[in-house]
Amino acid sequence: MSMLDVATDIYTINIYRGLGKHEHDTADLMTLLVLLSLGLQLILVAANHHRNKRKMLIEMFGTVTFTKSAFNKFRVLTNAKMESHAIMPHVSEMMMFKMCEVFSESIPMSVIQVSNVLESEELDLIVLGALFTSVVFVAESVSYMTYMKDISEDSR
Repeated sequence: MSMLDVATDIYTINIYRGLGKHEHDTADLMTLLVLLSLGLQLILVAANHHRNKRKMLIEMFGTVTFTKSAFNKFRVLTNAKMESHAIMPHVSEMMMFKMCEVFSESIPMSVIQVSNVLESEELDLIVLGALFTSVVFVAESVSYMTYMKDISEDSR
């Protein structure tokens, strides 16, 4: 879902870059939000895996390619053991990743896209799809974070 969200956001950014000055400023803001989310996630990876440089670089590569979220979820679903060098368990890392993406990218992008859709004269179905993807990602993330924290007695 994260990869689809980013792909639709990049498409929307390209659409806005091709339009007028106001839309170009919107595209710049959207690009900044995607980079902010990515930067926060890279800082999180560095903080969690700084004791093992090789593992940190592998996890950073997964972050930059937007595949780390899937690996985080797989580790949580398979109940993988926490690695000795890591400073937080897999479920906490996954929650932090989702929070970085939701609060620095998905929610602000949704607000920007809703505003642009309401102001636009013609609608692009891909832009509407990007908006829908961002909203669904936020809903899924918040629901899953609540569920994961609720079923764990230690996290309650």
